[in-house]
Amino acid sequence: MKILEEHKSFELENAKSLKSIIDMTDSSIVTMFLGGIMLDSTKHANIIQAIMDVDAGTVLWNIDKQKLNKKVSEHIEIEKKMIKSIETIMGKNKNEKIKPLIKEILEDERRHHLILTQLIKNIETLDVLKEQWIDLYVRFQQEDFGRT
Repeated sequence: MKILEEHKSFELENAKSLKSIIDMTDSSIVTMFLGGIMLDSTKHANIIQAIMDVDAGTVLWNIDKQKLNKKVSEHIEIEKKMIKSIETIMGKNKNEKIKPLIKEILEDERRHHLILTQLIKNIETLDVLKEQWIDLYVRFQQEDFGRT
């Protein structure tokens, strides 16, 4: 657990450091690359915390299921709109050089939609074993949606 906690701290420190670099630049390219790494470091810290919680048996499910369901449902609708919007952009794009970037956004939005849809199903049955939540997360992280 101590090693996990130390690594979680490394990830959070890295994210904080990257954020300070991003804040001092106006370059969208630099922001794109460093922001992606920053988000990954934050995600890694969250994964490590979830591992520690499951391992310690301290994961609590004291949440307002109805409120959470409503908020996640709202985000499902937002993701649907984002998918339609980026599909429109993809259809109108004539620049082959930026096509992979637009395609990556579309793939991410589709993955987000699937994750949220599955989350809604699991919210209804929060009695699901904690290991099943981790399996769900791992499954969606391994989905490549056609990425090469």
